[in-house]
Amino acid sequence: MSTVVITGGSRGIGRAAVELFAGKGYRVFFLYEKNDAAAREVSGKTGAVPIRCDVADSAAVKAAFRQMVAIFLLLLLAGGIWAYHAGLFTGSSSTLEFEDLDSLPWNLILVNQDHAIPDNWSQELTTLSNGTQVDSRIYPELQQMFDDMRAQGVYPVVASGYRSAEKQQSLMDDKIQEFEDQGESPTQAQADAKLWVNPVGYSEHQTGLALDVIAPGGTLNGFKNTQQFVWMRDNAHRFGFILRYGDGMEYITGYKFEPWHYRYVGREHAEVIRREGLTLEEYLYYYK
Repeated sequence: MSTVVITGGSRGIGRAAVELFAGKGYRVFFLYEKNDAAAREVSGKTGAVPIRCDVADSAAVKAAFRQMVAIFLLLLLAGGIWAYHAGLFTGSSSTLEFEDLDSLPWNLILVNQDHAIPDNWSQELTTLSNGTQVDSRIYPELQQMFDDMRAQGVYPVVASGYRSAEKQQSLMDDKIQEFEDQGESPTQAQADAKLWVNPVGYSEHQTGLALDVIAPGGTLNGFKNTQQFVWMRDNAHRFGFILRYGDGMEYITGYKFEPWHYRYVGREHAEVIRREGLTLEEYLYYYK
């Protein structure tokens, strides 16, 4: 799959370009400034991913520029043909295409919007003290990590671990309803919901290898502002866990920043991913 990144994609010629490339089967990302409603409309119609870049907000400009540079570097590293014209980059897929995922060890299986849980996947589950379940193979290091956190006066709570297919579908239905209650059309609500919730069969939670962590009495959305987040961000890799959906990595992972969502990959792999600032997709593409 090829990728196109377009500036000014919510209106005029930029919007026409988004619709053109999306209609031809490209994975499209587009930058826009302030018109959230127009960006949502374009995203809902085409499936393209919007990236807000308010030119009056220096931090937003830097974040958007970082994404553009990263995409450009990925195209070069992947050996793809690239071109620039009127605010448009084209090249090989930033979601990266893989030749053989079946040979990966259990801890490195890739599950995202493009790659479903393998048909032969199976796991045994261990139940935590609060009733949440995880893959039994990750439990020893998870327990050690939490013991270290508590020893330093930082207390985590696992808000979600393993999910059944039924639970995953329920979450998707709830998120769609949430957007519809905000006035969105069913089509737009489904498109927006997929930015936050994975379809059944495409969720890491169904593997038992992923968990959502919060502070006691806290929420997912408030987790970024807690000491638990700081500790996990700085230390989780030592126990084999990675921050799965990093800030500014939406153009690769396909999902918005989730500071609460951690995935087990094993210590050796987590150390490299952390040190190099990679997503799991990039690690598997370049190192495996």
